[in-house]
Amino acid sequence: MKRIEISPAPDLYEVEFAFERQLGISVLVPATCALGAKLKAWRLFPEHKRNASRTTVHNVEYAEIDWQTGRTIVVKGQRRPRLIAPSSSELEEGFFNDWSVNEEGTE
Repeated sequence: MKRIEISPAPDLYEVEFAFERQLGISVLVPATCALGAKLKAWRLFPEHKRNASRTTVHNVEYAEIDWQTGRTIVVKGQRRPRLIAPSSSELEEGFFNDWSVNEEGTE
């Protein structure tokens, strides 16, 4: 039987390289996550990885490029909410284990 690999569709990300006392550079790359976008941009432009004072990644909702004038319009997406990890005290107390299984089949 042939194995089928399914991966999520890539989103479009903007990777900004900021430099001291210079204008920054933005690169639009397709990737499945922000870290993947940053790694792809560093592979494309290794000199910016060394020289940039800051590298930030933004999810892009919409991008339009005018190839005749070189102007671009980029609409950045909303930040995705971060997952909150439980603290060690919550794990010890069984905070997330509020259900139980009755072995006899009665509740």
